[in-house]
Amino acid sequence: GLQIGLSVDSVDTIYRVAQDAIEWNIESRMGGTIRFVSALMKKHEDELIGIISLDPILEMMTATNGEP
Repeated sequence: GLQIGLSVDSVDTIYRVAQDAIEWNIESRMGGTIRFVSALMKKHEDELIGIISLDPILEMMTATNGEP
């Protein structure tokens, strides 16, 4: 039932990539220390782009105690 809105100041680039260019479930590979990145997209051999998950951000924002 929660509705939110996001305000974006600018967008530099929009990517259209094949699913095999995205690596999901990276928590185990990254040691479980990442909180907001849910996947990595391989743009070039040496460049990775993080894909952010909004769920943990919203959970943190709506927590009753306000602590991250």
